[in-house]
Amino acid sequence: MHDPKKYCFLHKVYCILYLTNEITNVNKNIKEAKINFRGMQMFNISIKINEPKRLIDQIASGLRDSITSGRLKPGEQLKEMEIADLLRVSRSPVREAIRILNLEGLVDLFPRRGARVHLITLEDVKDIYQIREMIEGFVCSLSAENMQEEDIAELEKHWGLMEVHSKNGNLDNYLEASTNFHNKLIASCHNKKLETIYQGLLNWFKLFRSFIHTADIQKTRASSSLLEHRAIIDALNDRNKDLSEKLSREHVQKGRDNLFQVLKLAN
Repeated sequence: MHDPKKYCFLHKVYCILYLTNEITNVNKNIKEAKINFRGMQMFNISIKINEPKRLIDQIASGLRDSITSGRLKPGEQLKEMEIADLLRVSRSPVREAIRILNLEGLVDLFPRRGARVHLITLEDVKDIYQIREMIEGFVCSLSAENMQEEDIAELEKHWGLMEVHSKNGNLDNYLEASTNFHNKLIASCHNKKLETIYQGLLNWFKLFRSFIHTADIQKTRASSSLLEHRAIIDALNDRNKDLSEKLSREHVQKGRDNLFQVLKLAN
């Protein structure tokens, strides 16, 4: 008999790997569409117009950005007809775009009730942070012995910005600098396949970030997180493989526990 929890975890891993095939950087014209869902406030969806890229992917990208940025809140409904009318497209590409987001785990589909932005669960946090802990711990272990001076210098630069934003109480900029720190950490192992897999987690990180960035508990967490990042840099600089991995795993675990606390308070 199949273990439902194990199946759910493997499904999330599959979705992450699927998502990595959807990640592209397209710098073309941007069409801003203001969409007003009934009973919800106005928000912007930035849809990148590029002929070779499918319309479905453009719509999915705009909706994905609105979800992970927090402009669309967990549980809010996505109405195909309204989106199609306001974007001046048929319902078919909108429906397919929503299905893509459903595969990624960002949207839930309900029979006769349509689509809603996914409500973050404790199980989501546990699964994603379990994968993150494995990746970042391994990366620190791999990078410690081969870390270049320029890699350390760039980590120091991101940490310096985190320190400034922490002192100024600018949580959004602090989180942005922290994201850049971790992206650089992953890149420093010079393993493109691993980096691509990690990129597939970013939408989940953004979704979690949009949920917690206004919470008072997160402001307290930022100060301790800053010290944890400092300790990771020092261990990497000392080329201490075991300590680097240990500190990285502990840092991810503390971030997970913080998010658990925020979710429990919200419920």
